[in-house]
Amino acid sequence: MSKSTQLSVTTVLAVFLLPGLCFGGVITVDAGATGNNDGSSWPDAYRQLQSGLAVASSGDEIRVAQGLYKPAGVFGDRAATFQLLNGVTVQGGYAGLSAPDPNIRDIDVYETILSGDLNGDDDANIADSNSENSYNVVTGSGTDVSAVLDGFTITQGCANGNDRSDFKVRGGGMYNVSGSPTVKSCKFIENYASKMGGGMFNFKGSSPTITNCTFVRNRSEKGGGMRNYLNCNPIITDCDFIENSASSEGGGLYNRKNSNAVITNCKFIGNTAPSGGGMDNYVGKATSTGEPVIINCLFINNEATLGGGMRNSDPNSIVINCTFSNNTGSGMANIKGSVPIISNCIFWDNTGGSFEGPDNPTVTYSNVQGGYSGIGNINADPRFVQLGYQDTSGDWVGGDFHLLPDSPCIDSGDPAFVYHPDETDFDGQPRVINGRIDMGVYEFINAVDNNSPTPDPMTWQTMPYATGSASIAMAAATASDVSGVEYYFLCTSGGGYDSGWQDSAVYEAAGLQPNTQYTFSVQARDKSVNQNVTAWSTDESATTDAPDNDPPTPDPMTWETAPYATGSASIAMVAVTASDASGVEYYFVCTCGGGYDSGWQDSTMYEDTGLDPNTQYCYQVKARDKSANSNETAYSMAKSATTDVGCTVNTTYVESIVCGTFRGSHGNKYGKVTVTIYNNCGEPVSGAEVAGTFTGDYSEQLTEMTNSNGVAVITTSTQVKKPLYIFCVDNVTHESLTYNPNDNIETCKSN
Repeated sequence: MSKSTQLSVTTVLAVFLLPGLCFGGVITVDAGATGNNDGSSWPDAYRQLQSGLAVASSGDEIRVAQGLYKPAGVFGDRAATFQLLNGVTVQGGYAGLSAPDPNIRDIDVYETILSGDLNGDDDANIADSNSENSYNVVTGSGTDVSAVLDGFTITQGCANGNDRSDFKVRGGGMYNVSGSPTVKSCKFIENYASKMGGGMFNFKGSSPTITNCTFVRNRSEKGGGMRNYLNCNPIITDCDFIENSASSEGGGLYNRKNSNAVITNCKFIGNTAPSGGGMDNYVGKATSTGEPVIINCLFINNEATLGGGMRNSDPNSIVINCTFSNNTGSGMANIKGSVPIISNCIFWDNTGGSFEGPDNPTVTYSNVQGGYSGIGNINADPRFVQLGYQDTSGDWVGGDFHLLPDSPCIDSGDPAFVYHPDETDFDGQPRVINGRIDMGVYEFINAVDNNSPTPDPMTWQTMPYATGSASIAMAAATASDVSGVEYYFLCTSGGGYDSGWQDSAVYEAAGLQPNTQYTFSVQARDKSVNQNVTAWSTDESATTDAPDNDPPTPDPMTWETAPYATGSASIAMVAVTASDASGVEYYFVCTCGGGYDSGWQDSTMYEDTGLDPNTQYCYQVKARDKSANSNETAYSMAKSATTDVGCTVNTTYVESIVCGTFRGSHGNKYGKVTVTIYNNCGEPVSGAEVAGTFTGDYSEQLTEMTNSNGVAVITTSTQVKKPLYIFCVDNVTHESLTYNPNDNIETCKSN
């Protein structure tokens, strides 16, 4: 039997006085693991994500392998959810045991799915009749930015309960109340909420940081993709809201009641709702005016009766460098005193016109079809590369909203616009290229770019070097080009692997042969239309390390602190810290007495618990390295320790007496006494008969049996107007234990 139990931090500090302890570790989760199911390594990974969350604490990282994970089992509790934890990072997209290297991470190749389909019987399209699905797949309530969810697909949450005010009708994919977690690189697909926030619901000051996420085909009454409700200020960056729908308001995103989201570099495409197809901003008359900020966002092919791209109902939204095109029901609707501030935007080819509603936004330096008064505004074909359209089959063709060289929107934005040096357009290019910002989401880059990045030829920042027996790392010099740069690392000899074109200037070739020489060269190309390429760098070589066949030292293992009793049911021990370049794990084995093994663990400390009193247990410890060969040391010498004798139960005593009264008739009251009986080992005693006497305004001798908590409740049969009484325990009778009144904490007590 294997169990991984480590010494508490308190015990370690008190007994060993070890300074500089580090906190936080890696917990592995893999649905296909078949080992000890303790999360200590990929072979012994937990098979359920809930198991990893149950043991995680601040500083831990939970790595989850590809596969399908659910908050509960078949016909399980619909209220079960994956609750995020402060200080804990939960990452999906790991290859896991089904791949040669379980630690490889690619969230697209190794998709990790969190599904609310507990019974596994949903079809491809979410249905609000999925009455057995989880209400909320993930919950971030009560968390802060240190609670991280990274690299998951969240699907088939179904918040279709009856109470319109709780989690059962809100946030099918993710539900946050007063919680502000970090959510990165996640996909919220086909989740449902009958009232609010099909993909995600943020409530009561929840302000999560949401980056590089997609919300696709989620549904709700309000806020199909996401709803922010009551003082929620999320930061939403590089996210896509695609084909979400709401039966009332906010098909893609709905900001309500002073929720001032900051939304940057996001796409709103093909979302539908009666009001605010792409986005709806509605403060409400009970709260102060809100100001959501929308920067560098595309609103394309959204549909609504009022405000196909966006509806503003009394907030003064700030909209900068956005493109509204091909929306049905106008580009933007403004009602109930809403006066958005709009700058550097393009409104073109929207069915129903650019703006509608009784209220007029403040618009400057924008291209508005049909014309609009304001400084720097124009009314001219923006000359997109391609407008979106429906083909002969009725399918939507998305279009390309980059600007052609003759576009009137180039260098026509606000000349006083101040940008941060790291600020970019929708492509990640510099936000201002030619001295003045363009209108819309894209900065124009001259297509006639025949210059390759510099330096040319490419050079090395760090020449190739071995990082183990199967890998070689290297880094190119950081190249420069106004349109951005990609790098290609080529293995020219040895049979290694090329990198392919990548954004990073760093590359590590893995899966190589030990003790083998490999040669590499690197080049760069820009991200212009011409993709100009530099010449190759010099060829440089490195030799992988020889295979690791050596176990850690010392070998055999030795003890830092031999096993010793820490109570009547536990024994602790510490191995000497072993050394190996690839890292070390430890295994403590119980060889006599019937105790528990530790399983492989990173810690040198182990405490075996759940043992029998006054019993001798024997232990040995070994170590292994973390190389591919997992080289093991020999076991240490066996050392033994005997658990403490413990306590022998033989007597009972009165732990406490609590006096009171309860209402009778005609203003009279009964006496009521709660007596708690413990044994000499400090444990509650059930089945003890307590005899006691009421004196004073009551005069009765009564008995009652204790329950499983050692409690007997004794009440008088008589009642008086304003009782004053004393209750004394006369005797305690138990079939196997003797009553010892000398141990009583109290024998008599008055009310």
